Amino acid sequence: MGRWTLLTLVIYRLPIALSIGYDAFIEMLEGAYEMDRHFVEAPMDKNMPVLDGTYRYLAHQLLGAETQAIIPYDQALHQLPAFPTTVGYGVKRQVG
Repeated sequence: MGRWTLLTLVIYRLPIALSIGYDAFIEMLEGAYEMDRHFVEAPMDKNMPVLDGTYRYLAHQLLGAETQAIIPYDQALHQLPAFPTTVGYGVKRQVG
């Protein structure tokens, strides 16, 4: 589930707000807004979304990397991988 889906679609907002708490949800929205501002205002050589996209592209093109990981940075997000399953999306896991 991408950031746009997570923060834009109303159907996801209430369950997330209920599971992490209203204050944490507002903090998450504020952090997303700060990142949006950073994306618009930061120079390209210091722009985190641009650098992330560039690194992912190069990893795929040069190294054949085909995977991404979502690593929770807060204990409240430890159930995030299970959330898409509860709203009808499947989570694919492939080992090996």
